Amino acid sequence: MNINDTFGTSNYLKAADLKGRSVKLVIESVTTEKVGDDDKAVVHFAGKEKGLVLNKTNAMRIVEATGTDETDEWEGWTITLYACKVDFQGKRVDGLRVDDRPGATKRPLGQSARPTASRAAADEVPPEMSDDDIQF
Repeated sequence: MNINDTFGTSNYLKAADLKGRSVKLVIESVTTEKVGDDDKAVVHFAGKEKGLVLNKTNAMRIVEATGTDETDEWEGWTITLYACKVDFQGKRVDGLRVDDRPGATKRPLGQSARPTASRAAADEVPPEMSDDDIQF
């Protein structure tokens, strides 16, 4: 028995959902939802049930990748998520990060490139980042 199975399901992604792999996901929408006592931005992905509750770090990584802080304009962008250890309330815990390396994010088809250096390199996702078949 996996101990995580005993805690029920969640509508939100957690590090364990990625099973140690990086995944490429297409942003479908961003909503504001009540998470605990707070209203949080949640990124929803095409073909996936669970959303990513955004923290400031991941939000700013998406802003940098897309070139906009308007979440309505993130639709169609492909981002790569990975699990790693992060600092949270003075402890090291498993967390999720939006990959900000070149090539980990792709703009929607048909959208022109922003004038930045080496966009061609940023449009190619490295082979080690191709595991997008994880179900969650």
